[in-house]
Amino acid sequence: MNIRQLESYINRFSKSGAAKALNNMRVDLHQKIAYPFGNFVIVLIGLPFALMIRNRKGGAFVAIGVALVLGFLYYVTNAVALAFGKSGLLSPILSAWATPALFTIIALVVIKTDFSN
Repeated sequence: MNIRQLESYINRFSKSGAAKALNNMRVDLHQKIAYPFGNFVIVLIGLPFALMIRNRKGGAFVAIGVALVLGFLYYVTNAVALAFGKSGLLSPILSAWATPALFTIIALVVIKTDFSN
């Protein structure tokens, strides 16, 4: 389903009273909106590490390794946040946007400390 279809389905389904299923669909809806920003955030957080490593011998392999680790950490953090949202521990909006927000803050801190030296 695309975003419009899912919104329409949620509106129709909201009258049924199935709160758990409705919460899951809301988490999915917000995740569909937040997902594209994840690509930008991963590039944003990987860029300072790639620039720090590029001058060392074998830097390309280390940069690829760092990028894989950061991508994996992003994926795991996102999966945990979505699980918290679907279980009701986090609101649907917070569960979908927690990972991009957290990794953006980390990226900005790393960029600030990397380029201030």
